[in-house]
Amino acid sequence: MFESICKMTLSCEATVLEQTVQLAVEIAREGREGRKIGTIFILGDEEAVLRESRSLILDPLQGHGRELKRIDNFNMRETAKELAQLDGAFVISADGTLLSAARYLNADSTGISMPLGLGARHMAAAAITRATNKEFLQEKHKCDLICHSVIL
Repeated sequence: MFESICKMTLSCEATVLEQTVQLAVEIAREGREGRKIGTIFILGDEEAVLRESRSLILDPLQGHGRELKRIDNFNMRETAKELAQLDGAFVISADGTLLSAARYLNADSTGISMPLGLGARHMAAAAITRATNKEFLQEKHKCDLICHSVIL
């Protein structure tokens, strides 16, 4: 399944997508400290995503070595679960490195149509996928995969 999704994108490793989906499902299922939480994971085309976004706070991932920020690193996964409580999106490189957290997505959502009941996080995810390349979104007990502004 992950291979076929990655074929729709320009720079996606199936193992990185699978790890990202697993982390999003864990966050959706477990929440944090008894609360439901949601976040956005943007996978790939990191330079474009960073250009189309800005930090909401001092970036908690900045200054740490790439090897410590790999999505397959248990400690990074637990850190991401904590950081998911903050507003904003995560930016993940095509090789599976979490580059940035708590990002505000500036992409224009004009003309994007979303099903009723979906909120600002889904709209932001759809807009950034259209403006850049691809993206994965997790939101409160539900995971949606959005690619090129379309929910898969």
